[in-house]
Amino acid sequence: MSTPMLDVQHLELRFGGVRALAGLSFQVERGRLCAVVGPNGAGKSSLFNCIGGLYRPQAGRILVDGVDVLNKRPHAIARLGVGRTFQNLALFPRQTVLENVLLGGYNRHTTGLVGCATHALGQRRKERRLREEAFDILERLELERYEHSVTASLPFGILKRVELARALMSRPRLLLLDEPAAGLSHGLVAEFGQCIVQVREAFDVTIVLVEHHMGLVMSISDTVVVLNLGTLLATGTPDEVSHNPAVIEAYLGVAA
Repeated sequence: MSTPMLDVQHLELRFGGVRALAGLSFQVERGRLCAVVGPNGAGKSSLFNCIGGLYRPQAGRILVDGVDVLNKRPHAIARLGVGRTFQNLALFPRQTVLENVLLGGYNRHTTGLVGCATHALGQRRKERRLREEAFDILERLELERYEHSVTASLPFGILKRVELARALMSRPRLLLLDEPAAGLSHGLVAEFGQCIVQVREAFDVTIVLVEHHMGLVMSISDTVVVLNLGTLLATGTPDEVSHNPAVIEAYLGVAA
């Protein structure tokens, strides 16, 4: 049996007397596209912040491809192959699309100041390779025509793809997408959903997404994990979860 790409074990996260995560456990198999859903306050963003190293849980384990990441800093977790996008775009508005995407490769740029000064030729070669890789990602996401555009001048739907491109620049094995459909029109949601599916296949990456748009979740996910009040309420295929009475009650407040 292969090691899961993500293995969350008995995760406990408290803020004072509030339990954001209460013994949460689930797994995501390698190469899968898993959606994490649940009502507001279910613990979805807290979970992502734990995986990425922004929050330190009081108990439990988070294994990424068998490696426990809970005692690691965010940059070390990124180097293990964890990439992420955010609910609110975290792009630099005065920089170009290409410059923003190149920033995603920072964790692979390990040469220090002295190394840069003494190995200038090798450094230029490395930068050229990174630029070629960034442009390849832009082409795959149909963003090449915006390469030199300042991000502040671009529409929201394009910026969503730019942030995805930047996350891919880190060469993630596990990609966390935090509400990728937020703010998109209905037509752009379907289009971006297909983009996510294509990214999973083209980059051979395991994807976990937090999303409120249930149409997107049901159309692209292999598995769905449902949270409620920091606990695991249900997990299964989109069809199994959509017909689960406990899930229906949590969302609608009535039994099925």
